[in-house]
Amino acid sequence: SMLLMAVDHAKTNGLGWLWMDVPSDNHTAINTALACGFKRYLPQFLRRQSRGHLVLNTGAVQMEPASLSVIPDWIRTESFQGDSWASDLVDADIVPLLLPGDGSVYEFLEANRVIGIVHVTKHASDQPLSLRFWMQQDVWGVPVELKCLRAVINQLGTHPTGIDLYFGSSEHSRLAYELYKPYGFKPTIKPRVLMLRQL
Repeated sequence: SMLLMAVDHAKTNGLGWLWMDVPSDNHTAINTALACGFKRYLPQFLRRQSRGHLVLNTGAVQMEPASLSVIPDWIRTESFQGDSWASDLVDADIVPLLLPGDGSVYEFLEANRVIGIVHVTKHASDQPLSLRFWMQQDVWGVPVELKCLRAVINQLGTHPTGIDLYFGSSEHSRLAYELYKPYGFKPTIKPRVLMLRQL
């Protein structure tokens, strides 16, 4: 009842959106939000927990260092293409919440065209490598994306204990899952999830 009152109050005052950040194991809060018309925004990532070698080909994909400053534009681009229902809120409010912490950024190039970027966060040796991919829509879920992953592993010069792969949109994540599944990647729920509702 309180959440529905908040929705009505926000509508009355001309707000376009409501959103909240909820622990993913708080099932009561998530179910309440869903019952009140909220949707989950990017609730999952893909995780590979095996240290075994990934047999992948880099092909013609190259990696070049990039600036952290390119990430917000890629967040907006992927949101517009893969989560259009939420793109205006992402653009107006949520980009700062989606920015990764410390790490390195690289551009992926194929035939002199930038096809995407990756943010790489290395953790302790017993922790998974965190990779955040934002890519051109024509690359989502096709083999060239695997070549990008191989390029990252080659750049690091080591085989990580595990890999956590985050994607810039729900549609990208959906298409990528079928591509990565044969390599031992499984959907995993994030510790916290954004719940969004357009008014």
